Parts: sequence; C-alpha cells; structure tokens
Amino acid sequence: MGHPVLWVGHPPKERKPYEATQRYRHYVGLQVCWPLTVCGVWETIEPGRSTLRFESPEVGEHHSVYVEIYIEEYPKLKVVDQGHRAWVEGNISRVDAGEVSLGKGAKVTLE
Repeated sequence: MGHPVLWVGHPPKERKPYEATQRYRHYVGLQVCWPLTVCGVWETIEPGRSTLRFESPEVGEHHSVYVEIYIEEYPKLKVVDQGHRAWVEGNISRVDAGEVSLGKGAKVTLE
C-alpha cells in the first residue's frame, strides 16, 4: 500500500488553523501495510499485552507507528534488535502529529 501518506508533505499554508487540526481525522479507519523498523517494545497495563513502536527508515525519526499486540503471539519480538525490519498491517485508529496508532487486530510480520 505504500508509505504513510500523511508524512509525504505538510498541509497548504492557506488552511485555517482549525482545519489544520482536523486534517488527520480523515486517516482514521484507513487500512495500511508499511515496511518499518522496530524501535521499542514495552508492556501495557493489560497483562500479556505490549505496545510496539516502529519507525520508517525512509521517513526517519520523530514519525512513529504504534501497535498493541499480545507478545506471546510474537515470541521473536522478545529477542529482535532495534532496527529489525518488519511489515506492519492494520487500520489506523489514531493520528497525531508524527504518530500513528493502529487498532486492535493489527499484524506484525518480521523479516
């Protein structure tokens, strides 16, 4: 599906301030499949559930994709190095400046 379109460019300058705050809501629900790299893993409050942080090697730092998974379903994630390549697939549930969260059911495929 390609790279995250919301990182391709910035909104036109003629946009009103309120419109600029609303532009990200149009991405919620969009299904994506992106090649990313593992940047971090940490446990959530829910037992057995972890949050993964990914970045795009093409886009660079300060643009992250977050996915919540059950770590036992992905045992290799317990031993991979930072920067390990993966494909991340799911529906966008939240977008904020430089951050995208994928909803429940997102899948991670390690290379």
